[in-house]
Amino acid sequence: MKPLSKFLVTLFVAIVIVYVVALWFGLFNTVWWLDIVMHIAGGVWVGGLFLVIFTGVVRHEAYTHPVEYLKVLVLVIAFAVFVGVLWEFFEFILTHITGVPLQGNVADTMKDLLMDIVGGTGAGMVLLRFMRRS
Repeated sequence: MKPLSKFLVTLFVAIVIVYVVALWFGLFNTVWWLDIVMHIAGGVWVGGLFLVIFTGVVRHEAYTHPVEYLKVLVLVIAFAVFVGVLWEFFEFILTHITGVPLQGNVADTMKDLLMDIVGGTGAGMVLLRFMRRS
């Protein structure tokens, strides 16, 4: 298994464990920064997942040519935003089905989406530069 794939599996397992523990113990209500870290981690995971899934589609020029690099980076960020929006819908639906408040107000949702963008952007920039070197 490639190092990036191993990292993504490990990150996914960590995100799931922290999410379940945080829900179980109500940590999202008491640890103010935990939601921020979780959304950044989710953005990193989704950004990396995009590059793993579409690695055969990404042209070699994306690692060397600035315009191609920017195109791929925009796609990574868009994918992170897309998955972040799907996650917010998931939280909204679960909140209404279970009655457990998984979603805050509009400002909280916007912050969550911004953190998804930050995580996806960071992952895209770091991983594309790492791929350029290898």
